[in-house]
Amino acid sequence: MSPEAIMHKKFLFSLVIFLLPSLVFSSFFSKKPNEREGSDTDTIAIEKNNVTIVPDLIAPGTRIGMWVWQRQYITDPWERVLMLDFCRSHGIECIFVQVHFDKTENGDYVLADRDDWVELITAANALGIRVEALDGGGEMAFTDNLDDTVARLKAVLDFHVAQTTEAKFSGIHYDIEPYTTDRWTSGEHKEISVELLKVLTKLRSMVSQADSSLTFSNDIPFWYDGNEDFLVEYNGKKKYLNEHIQDISDFIGIMSYRTKMTGENSISDITSGELAYGAKIGRPVYLSIETVELPETPQITFYGKTAVDVASAIRELSEALRHDSSFGGVFIHEYNSLRLLGEQWDLSEINN
Repeated sequence: MSPEAIMHKKFLFSLVIFLLPSLVFSSFFSKKPNEREGSDTDTIAIEKNNVTIVPDLIAPGTRIGMWVWQRQYITDPWERVLMLDFCRSHGIECIFVQVHFDKTENGDYVLADRDDWVELITAANALGIRVEALDGGGEMAFTDNLDDTVARLKAVLDFHVAQTTEAKFSGIHYDIEPYTTDRWTSGEHKEISVELLKVLTKLRSMVSQADSSLTFSNDIPFWYDGNEDFLVEYNGKKKYLNEHIQDISDFIGIMSYRTKMTGENSISDITSGELAYGAKIGRPVYLSIETVELPETPQITFYGKTAVDVASAIRELSEALRHDSSFGGVFIHEYNSLRLLGEQWDLSEINN
């Protein structure tokens, strides 16, 4: 089936879904750590004109989030519908969508595409899909850039607090990767780590003050622990960098990219430290898979594989960690590559 035919089929399904705004997924993401319910999510079947529609879920019972980087998925009405229908059809409960900014005559940041954001968030909330404002960049870790980072967040929060309930963000999500900067490669690991923690503490405070119901989350690599380089003293406590970030965050996503789910050097293996600390402090840890083409490291991505391969891997990982109290679910990087993965999103061979 061609991508165009798939999109048309999904669009017809979306028309049915949009007639049912009261039907929502049970979602972890909408709750703070002390408000969480059980870890299982029931498969939802929709009864419409005596026809039962069962979404082709990637992994029933597993909470799934997804990164969305491209601007057209905010601004293009057709692409918004297709994206939300893709999420609804396959059980993706949360999307982290990159924010963009304009500037006023005074040089202040304002959130770009405000009307489009209202449309996206309102439609997503009606379907029970969380929308988190995603921002990031390596140099955001530096305290020299704190004023700029704060100004960007202020623009997002100003938009958020001005909206009615149905058009508000569900969380603020950061993907700050200082190891992509020249300062990091020059050897300033510990200095930058402390600066990053200061920045995150400030951002966390701003989010909590603006709206205590907003979640605050961060993406980190899997290697912020287990090495003396990342044993950092902050606020009088010496911990690994991942532990400090987990303390600041409501939950974390780990960029644990592998195609092997269990065993040596697998996703579950390389994230064991973060999972253990998450269990200790009672905060969820989300593990992640990659679907983008990575010519230099093809062994860590599902690019070129099928939708069934992705779904089977996530189900295997979830089964392996189902008794781990800190395992929250799986994040997928990212929508643009995921939706094109394989010839079609037909999971019937593993759903029977």
